Amino acid sequence: TVLASSKPITPRSVADGRAAIKTLRERGLTNLSEGWLTGCRQVAEHLVPGQIARCLLLTDGLANRGITDPSVLERHARE
Repeated sequence: TVLASSKPITPRSVADGRAAIKTLRERGLTNLSEGWLTGCRQVAEHLVPGQIARCLLLTDGLANRGITDPSVLERHARE
């Protein structure tokens, strides 16, 4: 679930992001890889040469859907 789509950091986008984080609730399953890849796609759509871009993934760290192998997840994070 994308709670806050990729956008430039402004006081408004920070406030919206914080409000979105407060709506998070556990749902029992963690598809960490899909969350990571979805976030990276969001960031990639708005890349500007020379600008710093980040993807923030909030998770309990227990990948039990999608890619679950820690070494494969680590490789994706490094890339």
